[in-house]
Amino acid sequence: MPSFRIILQLIRFPNLVIIAATLLAVRYLAIVPELLALGISPGMSATEFILVVANSMIIAAGGYILNDVFDIEIDRINRPDRQVIGKLLSRNQGIQIALILLLLALCIGVLVSLLMVSVLPSIVFLVAIFVVWWYAARLKRTLIWGNLAVACMTSCTIGMIWLFELDASQLLMNSQIHTDFLNIIILAVMIFAGGLNLVREIVKDIEDIQGDSESNCHSLPVVAGIKSSRMVVNLLTMFIQLILIVCLVWLWNKGLKYISVWLIVMVVAPLLAFVWQVNHAENKLEYHRASSFLRWIMVLGLASLVILRLNLQASGYM
Repeated sequence: MPSFRIILQLIRFPNLVIIAATLLAVRYLAIVPELLALGISPGMSATEFILVVANSMIIAAGGYILNDVFDIEIDRINRPDRQVIGKLLSRNQGIQIALILLLLALCIGVLVSLLMVSVLPSIVFLVAIFVVWWYAARLKRTLIWGNLAVACMTSCTIGMIWLFELDASQLLMNSQIHTDFLNIIILAVMIFAGGLNLVREIVKDIEDIQGDSESNCHSLPVVAGIKSSRMVVNLLTMFIQLILIVCLVWLWNKGLKYISVWLIVMVVAPLLAFVWQVNHAENKLEYHRASSFLRWIMVLGLASLVILRLNLQASGYM
């Protein structure tokens, strides 16, 4: 029986914490305060929201286990010291655990639908379960599609919270209430999270090129080479930087200078350092460090919601 530490490693517990923290930040630092400022009470209850967060974590955990199930041979090459499925747990045990988690997620999705009196949560979670299975079994081994699937899942998880709130509060049916500022914030967070996840997935593919190549995976580094993959990382990061600069100018013109400075120091500048790190990486360990550094940049980007809320309060917007 694997230890508790091994189980946490299997389900990628730090990633699950980031998912939960992201959804909590989006709801309680962006959605709820802006709705209250508009004189609207949130439609989703705390119980419904907690179930949505828990279900997002359960689906992600099931997806991580499925990835390990389908990547047993690849992981023997790429990360033999961290392999759980195929060493401490059999492939069948891994599939059974993943199925239990995904079935539990489906049940929770139905429960949320019943509580919200809406079929939307069931549909969204059913699609999410299908995508994580499809990704692990098929998409992960295709050229760029697997990377795009991860990026879209990340963005859509954030957008899902706002979509459920729009549905619960019936804001889509009320044309007299304008949520333009909130829509822009949610969209910016979705683009930032999805874009950086896409970049990180490509860097991880460069890190894992040896195992992917020997296992007939058609990842971007395997098909196009490391040099071309670096170029794609550079272009995507530049695109994200341009979007950040546009957001900075927009925020600065609104008098929100604290958040603007935070983004420059804690996100824009570190992203430049990340690009340098990737372009000067020469081995698997250095690419792994670049990938880990990018995850911290994403956390700092998430923390910008805290600074934004404080800046809005200090500027008298609320």
